[in-house]
Amino acid sequence: SGTGAPGALSLLVANRADGHYTVGARQDTARFEQEILHVKYPVRTGERYATAFVSFRDSAGRWVPWLDSVDIEVVNADTTCTVPAGAFTCVHYRGSRAGSVFADSWYAPGAGWLGSFTTRQDTVEGAPRTVTTRKVLREYTLFSN
Repeated sequence: SGTGAPGALSLLVANRADGHYTVGARQDTARFEQEILHVKYPVRTGERYATAFVSFRDSAGRWVPWLDSVDIEVVNADTTCTVPAGAFTCVHYRGSRAGSVFADSWYAPGAGWLGSFTTRQDTVEGAPRTVTTRKVLREYTLFSN
C-alpha cells in the first residue's frame, strides 16, 4: 500500500552507445517498466531535448508511477569533471521545468552519472526556503553483460 512513508526508490539504469537510460523503477510494491532516455549522448553544446524523471506518488493508498517532464540543455559537450571517484571527460547538462532552471548535472560516457547540483523551492519550519543539494559520485563498479 502507498500509505505511510514510502520505501527507497530503486532506479534500474543502462549505459548504451546513445546515452543513459532509465529502464525501470521500483518503490515498495510499485513497478515501472518502461525505457526512457535520460541522458542523450553523443550531443552538441547547445542541443536541447525533452525527457522525464521517474518517481512514485500515492494514489488512493497505492504507489503509482509518476513522470516528471524535464527539458534538458547541453551546456558543455566536452568538459572534465573531478569527483571522489576520479577525473572524467564528461558532458554538462542543465535541466529546467516550465523555463525555470532547477539542476545542473554531469555525465561521463562509459561510467555514467558523476553528480548534480539542484535547487528547489520548499517550506522549512513554516517558512519558504530555497533548498540546494549537491551530489557527487564517490565510487562505481562497471558491469558487463
